Amino acid sequence: MTERLEQLHQTLQATRQEASKVILGQADVIDQALIVILAGQHALIEGVPGIAGMHDIDDYPGATRVPGLVVYRYDAPLCFANSEDFRTRALAAVDSIQ
Repeated sequence: MTERLEQLHQTLQATRQEASKVILGQADVIDQALIVILAGQHALIEGVPGIAGMHDIDDYPGATRVPGLVVYRYDAPLCFANSEDFRTRALAAVDSIQ
């Protein structure tokens, strides 16, 4: 079990490092995106003035967007049975910010 946790930790660190090459200066955004992915939920995540990190825009109407970045959290495991639902919801989330 300890070996598996260490492997997961190394994978997360590598993922963080690679993401930081594309999402510059947004370590909190990267961490929140990884949490969302691992938690298996869905939401549109944005920054909230005066509150550290990124948060669900439904909870914080005053949230600010990071230009060029959409973090979408899907509230279910992704598999063939719900892939169309995921696609529809993710595209709607992107369209809602444009």
